[in-house]
Order: sequence, then C-alpha cells, then structure tokens
Amino acid sequence: MNLGLRRIGICVTLVLLACIACSSSGYEIGKARVDGNKVGGEIAYELSVNNLTFSPDGRHLVFDFHEFAFEKRRISRSRISIGLYNLKDETVTIIDPPVDPETGFDWHSPSFDPTGRKLVMVTSCITTKCSDQIYGTQIGILDLDNDKFSWITDARDKTYMWNYGYSPRGLRRSSFPDFGRSNVRGYPIFSADGKRIYHMMSAGAKGSIIFYMQFDAEYWLNVIELKGPAAGEDSSLLSYQDDAVIFKGDGRLSLAGNNRLIFSGWRGFGPSIDELDKRQPSAFIYDMGDDELSVAFDKNNTPLDSRFPAVSQYRLRSISASNNESRIAALSGKGDVVSLIDDGNFQSLLKAEDMGIDRFEQVVISGDGQQLVAVPRQKPFEPDDKFLEPNDIWLKDLNSGDWMSLPLKKTLRNAIDALNSAERTQ
Repeated sequence: MNLGLRRIGICVTLVLLACIACSSSGYEIGKARVDGNKVGGEIAYELSVNNLTFSPDGRHLVFDFHEFAFEKRRISRSRISIGLYNLKDETVTIIDPPVDPETGFDWHSPSFDPTGRKLVMVTSCITTKCSDQIYGTQIGILDLDNDKFSWITDARDKTYMWNYGYSPRGLRRSSFPDFGRSNVRGYPIFSADGKRIYHMMSAGAKGSIIFYMQFDAEYWLNVIELKGPAAGEDSSLLSYQDDAVIFKGDGRLSLAGNNRLIFSGWRGFGPSIDELDKRQPSAFIYDMGDDELSVAFDKNNTPLDSRFPAVSQYRLRSISASNNESRIAALSGKGDVVSLIDDGNFQSLLKAEDMGIDRFEQVVISGDGQQLVAVPRQKPFEPDDKFLEPNDIWLKDLNSGDWMSLPLKKTLRNAIDALNSAERTQ
C-alpha cells in the first residue's frame, strides 16, 4: 500500500524537559569533579556506550560514549565522545574531537559512508563558547584518512518549516522561517552512493540533543545534498500539502537497498490517519527515487505482544536492514526481544531476561547481513533502578547462529585510562 506522501516539512514542538535532561555537566572523562554516589570513598560511575554502527566491511563498530555518575539523585555525565571498535583485535580507538570539549562540545550518532573512509555524525554545542556556525545541533563529516572534519550544516542559515492546523476550511498549512540553530538533528546516514545525507529533524528547544537520548518524540525526514547547486541545504522530505504524517519511534534510519530507507514509526496525522490507525504500522519504507512512503510492517506481519494494550501490540523499534534488505533486525515487545526478519519470516533471536537484563537499547545488523549486534540498556534513570548494568554487548553470527559477548566497555575503559595517562605525562 502506498500512502502517496510528497514533499513537506512538519513543524513540531519538543518537550522542554528534553533540553534539561540532555544538558551536559562539567564532568570530564578522567577528571572526577562530580560529587556523586561513592563506593569505598570513590565515585561510582559507569560507561554508557550507544549508537553503534557497523563499517561496510563488517570489521569495525563506531559508537558514541560518555561516563555518568549520580549526584543527589540526578545524573551528571561527561562530554559525549566517539570511539572505533576493532572486532578482530578487540581494541578501541578514541577519536579526537574537532573542537575543544571545554567549550561544551559533544558529538554523537556516527555512521560510515559506503567506502568506510568517512564518518557522518551530529555535533552539539550550546554554550557561549561555541561559534555561531556550529551552535546547536549540526551535522558534520570526518575524513578518516586525514582526520579532517567539516560541517555541512550551519546554524547561521535559515531553515523554513511548516506547521499544520485545522481551520473552518479543513487542514491548512502555514509556513514560517526559523533559524537552523533552533532545530534538532539526529541519526544521520549516507545514501548508498555517498552523495547525500539523510537524517531526522525536529524543532525543539535549541541545543537539545533529544535524538541521542532517544526520547519518544515527533520528527520528520530531511536530506542534505553533498554536491551540486543545493550542496549543504537541509531540505524536508515526506510531504504533500493534503497529507502529512508525523512519525514516532527511536529516530534511527537504515538503508534498505540502494534507493530506500526504513525506519520505525506508528502515528500518522492527516487524511491517511484512519487507515494507519487500522493497520497499526510499526515501520515505514521511504523510496528516495519516487519520493513516496509506504508501510513496511503492520499488525498483519508483525508478531503480537499481548503485554501491550491493543494500540501498541505490534511495535518495532531500532530497525536496521542489510544492504539488500533481505535481513532486517529490530527490537520488539518492550525492547526486550531481539527479532530478525529473514526474507519476510520473523524470528525471535534473544530475550533480555535470558541475559539477566530488563531490555535492549539497540540492535544493528551489518551491511552484508552476516552479523548482528545487540546492545543492552545503558543507563538507569534513577540511582536505585533495579537492573543489571552489563559490561558486554552481544554479537551473533547469522550464518552459524553462534552468539558471543564482546567486552566493549572494558576495552573502552582501558583506552580511556591510557589516554588520560598520556595527557598527564605531557
């Protein structure tokens, strides 16, 4: 079924709490300035590893991470950094940021280009020390061959957005300008030919990094051309003035073939809303060539989870597809089941309770569809949250069916300690 959606931007408002929840403290990695919970007189802190993505050859995982500690029942955390994990050697390389973290700079949500030689990610800088160009959440590209970093969005550029509302004449669109610095960008990925960047965007409190924190929020799909007359322009997709859809989910995008994107979502707004409510979609496919949207999974081909109320029994999230779309990984239920859709057949691969945890945070599949990584929930929201904080992530060989644990956090901790030791000797 094709919803026939055309070009438009949908302006929405994020909860102001998101900006507060996502704001960074002064806590720096290796500089214990947080008076947090203490164990044996030492600060009790954990590593949080998030947003993992395979390299095209399946040999590396890129991710972002930070340390966190509790201070008077509030979370204080370090700046967000980016690391590269070598699956064969089980080593971590921490990538130097292009801006001094003391300015309040974070970067997160990295992913590879088709060659494996570049990374695209979101940068966040919301203090008075940030330049006008990079203020707020922007998107940049790192060339791994020469460590050169460049921003492809600019906070000084105006971004025109649209809002929908009902009037005596029905659903009407109104447009107004807003500055790029007030937009929230998240989860960028390269197109299959490396000529474009697709990402999610929302219009929230400026400086919020809500996509990193994975709050359930409304957002829309954007594209940035890397070459040609429109290079660097941030354009909204999925639109038509008579039919607008607002999607909710965890915000991640995944390529599904050379010309398609797949992502989770479950709520629509506009003339198609009645049909969407009946089908209860949990994922959509966007065809880049035709600029059209269609339902990928709904209640007719998504496993039922009776633990949910009727309107939420068919939810999928954290969707990740292989390059040829033959295998699609996702989290189902309450994020506690790792599922695989293999040529249209659903399989439950792993349950959180079997690993001694309450839920998974992410599942990602390699481009060749041969490997899958399941990432456990990373951070409690309260100091007394009752769940195990696992140190490993789990890798599955989809050919042999074998699972193995990866000591990513331990390896990352060693890399952090080595980096801090080197800095102290300078």
